[in-house]
Amino acid sequence: RPAHAEPPPHMNVDPALSALDAFDRATSLFNAAGVPSDWVEAARLFHISADDENGIAAAQFNLAQFYLRGQGVLEDHGKAAHYYRLAAEQGHLMARNDLANRFFEGDGVGLNHAEAARWYRLAADGGHARAQCSIGCFYQRGLGGLPVDHGIAAVWWRLSAAQGHTPAHMMLGKMLVLSQIPADVREGAKILARLAQVVDLRFTTYRLEALQVLQSHADKREVV
Repeated sequence: RPAHAEPPPHMNVDPALSALDAFDRATSLFNAAGVPSDWVEAARLFHISADDENGIAAAQFNLAQFYLRGQGVLEDHGKAAHYYRLAAEQGHLMARNDLANRFFEGDGVGLNHAEAARWYRLAADGGHARAQCSIGCFYQRGLGGLPVDHGIAAVWWRLSAAQGHTPAHMMLGKMLVLSQIPADVREGAKILARLAQVVDLRFTTYRLEALQVLQSHADKREVV
């Protein structure tokens, strides 16, 4: 990761640029691969757009990402959480999910599973697949003040899995295979069998876990 110095505070204000103009200029710096030609200038422009009284949520989210990774600015997870919150409060789904992650991990903010659950649920209600999977896990484990409810967990995992989110397939398949209901066991086995055939290297861990679960519970299921 390239090292970049944070622009001086006085560079973050440019009365000649509106928030929208600054955002448009910042995004124009990015190539097709999502990498800006000038990290520091992109950060400066996103600051103008994010800090405006009518701050643009996408700029706030991008600036949070910059602070989280130390790109164009000095790495600062507290500032990352601040800009995630600004964007999340405007309804930005990815910011809501990432803010929930910060609360869950205690990264840049105090550890707070109740706040994590709140922001995961808001993102999940908006259709964010990762948040749907996460809120399902919260119901499975009874985190953040939520009750343990495997039925609700399964609902969220199904919604997430329907969008192709691999961890949700894993969680749903495992829960069904471990159940005592034959139809659920068969459904779970089918889900895990499909997951076990995935060749994408990014999901090797899930493929191996699916195989392990299937082998461990082969005596409980019918061959599918």
